[in-house]
Amino acid sequence: MEDEGGRWITFGVLPLRQRLSLYLWVAVPGVSLLVILCVEFVLQVSFRLFGSFGYLILILVAIPLSGIILVVYLASKRAPQVDFEEGKLRVGHRTLALGDIDTASLVVFDKRGRRLMALSLGTMKGPSALVYLLGADGPVLSARDQAILVRLLEQTSIAMPTSPDDPTGRFARYTFPGHLDREAAIEVVRKPPAVGDQLPVSY
Repeated sequence: MEDEGGRWITFGVLPLRQRLSLYLWVAVPGVSLLVILCVEFVLQVSFRLFGSFGYLILILVAIPLSGIILVVYLASKRAPQVDFEEGKLRVGHRTLALGDIDTASLVVFDKRGRRLMALSLGTMKGPSALVYLLGADGPVLSARDQAILVRLLEQTSIAMPTSPDDPTGRFARYTFPGHLDREAAIEVVRKPPAVGDQLPVSY
């Protein structure tokens, strides 16, 4: 998919249903306590204002409205775009030169025998793009998007981070858990390790 200028290529776009599934799979356990507290607060306010009808209002209005807000939020999130002619990556409203991209890290969640995996690309102190590689049903990138992402990675300056205490990067795998060098990132995109496979990073 390209813009009117014919240069910007959108990649890593997932169907809304799949984005919603991934979001709920990862986010719901982490925010369950917050949700419970919010529901309890809304129930108390609704009961004081509307008596026993407060529960009915919560079911008919608050819960569906929350679902609509979530769907709109996910639908409005922009997928990353790359311009190979100019050597740029667009992340939201910000643009990075491909040569300035110097970090890549894996985001991995294992749950109930399934694995969610995403690759984060960016700079150490700047914006980053998140591209999903594995979902609940396996790989999520099309062959087209996989080829685009590999081509993008080949033009970056991604390397393992180093620290003053380890200038050679000998222990970078443990000092910077989750991080990859460029070759490892390309390999992960081509063949994302499924549940049970060894990860190329430490956590």
